[in-house]
Amino acid sequence: MLLGPFGLGLSVFSEDAKALSGLAVSAGGNTSYRLAASNTAATFLTASADIRTYALSQSAKEQAPNVSGRDYSDATLAFGVRHRQILRAGAQPTDFSLKTGRTWYGGDPYTHFAEGSVAQSFTIDSDNRLSASLSARRSVSLTDDEPVSTVSLNTRWQRNLQNNDRLSFGIDLKRAKSDTPDSDYTAISYSANYDFADSFAGMRFGFGLNAETRDYGATRYHIIPREDQSIALSMSVEFTNLEFYGFRPVMNARIKRDQSNVDRFDRDYGSLGFDLRSSF
Repeated sequence: MLLGPFGLGLSVFSEDAKALSGLAVSAGGNTSYRLAASNTAATFLTASADIRTYALSQSAKEQAPNVSGRDYSDATLAFGVRHRQILRAGAQPTDFSLKTGRTWYGGDPYTHFAEGSVAQSFTIDSDNRLSASLSARRSVSLTDDEPVSTVSLNTRWQRNLQNNDRLSFGIDLKRAKSDTPDSDYTAISYSANYDFADSFAGMRFGFGLNAETRDYGATRYHIIPREDQSIALSMSVEFTNLEFYGFRPVMNARIKRDQSNVDRFDRDYGSLGFDLRSSF
């Protein structure tokens, strides 16, 4: 069973054409139950839950006195099955998963979704590994929006350096199709991460950079096609001198800037959260 993340963060989000600031509080967890196992395969039942809510700042309360942070809260509950199997001698396990779930927004049912994925890792040598995953998701709105069908391809290259630090690069492609204009887009994102093997004063650091571009065929808020760009910086700190039943606390910090040719979607976001990471 995995616990986390639990987080607190400063956020900026939208209420109609206005940007509101506040404190975001989030929590989540997932668990699995092994149904069957053999020398080359294992099957699990899975469940996960995530929730996020907001507390408006004083300036936001004055700006929008008729709303509360819980009006923007969201939650996800999902159940599924996961199967891992070694398909060829000497190969890494192939991971198949199916899940279905429901999301809520502002306390009301928002979408029902189903998702399937397959993932595979490839060991190039003792220091280099490639991984790729392909997923498809169908999300049906429980309000008035049109369904959204999404296909994603995620790729990663990971290299272990001579000092045991870890460097990784990734490219993610996504195509979302919908008759709702602002849900129909093509996206590509690039990521780079560096994780230190050694700790400094009881803290092990990791750093990340992510950049994404999204192209929308149209938007309901402007006559021109919408184009978004975002960049995010992240840092994690694992406290190696603290341990609870085999788990260590990890602090995660992230800042993100979204820029769009439609001003409504410009956003600055910052978060500071905590979760637990296995020490094994």
